[in-house]
Amino acid sequence: MHVLTVCYAQPDDPAAFDAYYNATHVPLAQKIPGLRSFTWRHCASLDGSTLPYYLLAELAFDSQEALMAGLGSPEGGAAVGDVANFTTQPPLMFIAHD
Repeated sequence: MHVLTVCYAQPDDPAAFDAYYNATHVPLAQKIPGLRSFTWRHCASLDGSTLPYYLLAELAFDSQEALMAGLGSPEGGAAVGDVANFTTQPPLMFIAHD
């Protein structure tokens, strides 16, 4: 399993970010070929301080090849291209695998 983690920075307008992410971006991401699971969660600190990240998304694929093929597909391109529509800060992304 290969999991792409996308770490979104704190947005200027959290309500607008959430509305767009849930209504537009999530449906785009769910169409990526080879996607086995897709989860997203808001971040909160234990002490109430502001964290550098607002939301983490995890997109799981069977292999590195499946991940790269999915991202390289038209559906993957649409999801990647959509990121600029709801955040001005490029997200941190990394792949974890077993």
